[in-house]
Amino acid sequence: SANIIDTRTNRTYFKPYAVFNKSGKKVVVLGLTTPTVPKWLPTILIPNMKFIDMVQSAKHWVSIINEKEHPDVLIGLFHSGTNYTYNNPHLEEYMNENAVELVARHVEGFDAVIGGHDHQGHNYIITNDFGAKVLIIAPTSRLRDFADITISFDENGHKSVMGKLYLTSTLDIDYAYLRNFQPYLTDIDEYFNEPI
Repeated sequence: SANIIDTRTNRTYFKPYAVFNKSGKKVVVLGLTTPTVPKWLPTILIPNMKFIDMVQSAKHWVSIINEKEHPDVLIGLFHSGTNYTYNNPHLEEYMNENAVELVARHVEGFDAVIGGHDHQGHNYIITNDFGAKVLIIAPTSRLRDFADITISFDENGHKSVMGKLYLTSTLDIDYAYLRNFQPYLTDIDEYFNEPI
């Protein structure tokens, strides 16, 4: 998460982005978190964390990513919603809770932005302020569906980005996947069942 700052060091509290090499292409994924978390949680649960505006942070980190990584694909992975007018903020409101589309629109370089916070389910393409197409995709809650992005390159290096939401109810159960993640589910269950 690139927009959570450690107040002790003035650096990011978490890793801001990750780099993946897929089919000979460099894919960079930038993470951001809704900056309104401190409104919901007491500071004792988020010690030494300062949340900053998502658009501001994205502009800063995309510049660094472009200079340092030279990605073929840039994806945003945000815990944030898409409807920036939710609760009546104006378009350019600082520290907007639901800034997925604001970042996609105002920050140059993203091919796709994956959201998740408003539980609504989205799959659409916008033209950003720089004339480029950006996919915005977000699944609903409780794993009712999941988002899939396909990025293709033609022989001239031009990108094509498509998104799809798949309903999990229409898919077969993947028992190997369940076995792989069962230890994590068990740990979570044990944690939540601990007496306080």
